Amino acid sequence: VFRDTVKNEDAFNSKVDAKLIGTIVHENKRMDLRDYIQRKKKGLLIHSNAFISLKFVESFHKIAAKLEYLNRRGGDKVFAVTSVAENEGKSTVASNIALSLADRGYNVVLFDLDAKKPALYKIFEESYNEFSELGELFENKIKYSDFKKSSLYLAINTKPYPGYRSWIESGEVERVLSALKTKVDYIIVDTAPLSVDASVTDIVKIVDKTMMVVRTDVVTASS
Repeated sequence: VFRDTVKNEDAFNSKVDAKLIGTIVHENKRMDLRDYIQRKKKGLLIHSNAFISLKFVESFHKIAAKLEYLNRRGGDKVFAVTSVAENEGKSTVASNIALSLADRGYNVVLFDLDAKKPALYKIFEESYNEFSELGELFENKIKYSDFKKSSLYLAINTKPYPGYRSWIESGEVERVLSALKTKVDYIIVDTAPLSVDASVTDIVKIVDKTMMVVRTDVVTASS
């Protein structure tokens, strides 16, 4: 009760210097017995199974609608998703926003810039493929079109890339994002948490808008 954390929407508005664009309801991960025994972590996607609650799905559709509004009003296309700490649901949020926008008929790129500890491949249950690693794109071995899955492009990594900071510092990430903006409708960028990777501050400078995921009663407001 006495921890200085965000516990509800009113607390967010008073403790966080940012505009609240949506609240996502809690959803339990339903695993079968085999997944539980193997301690397998499954992604929580709005398309993952028929048991996902309507409130959870609608939470993301409402956020996607607000991104549509920002696009119509100011032309914003590239949205970074970050958090202060790990395990706040950042990658799940980025994934489902991208899926919701793709459901609306837009061409969307889900761009994994948490190259230190990638998680998107786990959420989408993707295995290593040398022809669809984001790191290969920055080495000019593949094209972004190789990532396409229907109207959603998965530009992800299945392993850490120690030299990922050079992609940002050299301007290569900005160049790729600028090129993609002319070809797709939206780009959702999953970043590392702010507390573990200083390069996030450089990423937010080259996107149109940044969304910060705040999990209820986890990180102190002073952080």
